[in-house]
Amino acid sequence: MNFKRLFAIGFASTLLAACGSNSNNFTQTDLKAELYNGYWAMEPVDDIHRVIKFQPNGAVTIYDYTCNSRNGYDYTLNETETVYLSKIKDNQFTIADNKKKSFARLDIVNANRQVLQARQRFIDTGTTLNLYYRNMVGARPIC
Repeated sequence: MNFKRLFAIGFASTLLAACGSNSNNFTQTDLKAELYNGYWAMEPVDDIHRVIKFQPNGAVTIYDYTCNSRNGYDYTLNETETVYLSKIKDNQFTIADNKKKSFARLDIVNANRQVLQARQRFIDTGTTLNLYYRNMVGARPIC
């Protein structure tokens, strides 16, 4: 096999691998700067209590809680997980799991220093959730 053919096969394989993988297409400026400040507590949806933290590399840490009472002071952290954002266009992202497999789309509807409003659509079911978050100093859920 000659060198040109070997190079062409290697280049084509690399190109196919790059196209087939879900690389993290994200830069720090893809989100408003204020979204990186603090934690974002989600208004509960179906008794799901979560807090998220955006990272400049596109990672989002999700803190999943159980609220043991409605007073907001008695809660238990169940688990944390990390998902990854990839920009589709301004204020629109895919969300991928830790294996970099996309499972949802996130549209940021409104964002400022205190409030984040987003719409999340799950790829496999088509289910859409309207999500509302409040900025918090620490990772504390809204109970």
